[in-house]
Amino acid sequence: MLVGALVIGLIWAAGSKLGGTDSNAEADAQAACGVFERLPGTWTRENYQITNINRIAGAFALASSAAKEDSRYQPLSDAAQQAHQAALTFQFDILAIRIRDARNQCDKL
Repeated sequence: MLVGALVIGLIWAAGSKLGGTDSNAEADAQAACGVFERLPGTWTRENYQITNINRIAGAFALASSAAKEDSRYQPLSDAAQQAHQAALTFQFDILAIRIRDARNQCDKL
């Protein structure tokens, strides 16, 4: 899972440099939010798939990178970390709440 997160982060970082964005932190935060928007709102064993877990890991990596560059994104990073932790511990009910929390942080950006 960590490899998937790193690959996503590297691809996004390369794309950001090539695209000439003014703020990598902002681009990373927006990318993380895009991932959170695409994730399921409810979690069951059927949608608990490696692709969705990799997406959560990728969103966490992007949100963390954004927070490292700009502290305004720390609440998003914290929410993403909690979602990632819930995913890794198979806490389906908590995971849905943590995804919603991350989306709420995205709405505040």
